Amino acid sequence: MISNDGDERVDVRVTIDDPADSATVYDIVTLPPDDLVAFRDVFAAGNEYDATVRANGMTKSTTHLNSDTNSLWIDVERHDLRLSVSER
Repeated sequence: MISNDGDERVDVRVTIDDPADSATVYDIVTLPPDDLVAFRDVFAAGNEYDATVRANGMTKSTTHLNSDTNSLWIDVERHDLRLSVSER
């Protein structure tokens, strides 16, 4: 999930590294103010991924161990960028 809690449009660059496959993919998602976008089936259950997010001049990274019951949440605010794990 990617959430833009700011009052301006934001470009969010998400880079995902899969160390098990030595693969790296990225995408740039443009979100209008106060918008939310969700993606499904991006990660395989039981695999660990390195995620790096850039938005509004900020960069954050995390390691995400995916399961059938959680998801990576990216929250963009005007002066803050947060990455967390959300349980379903």
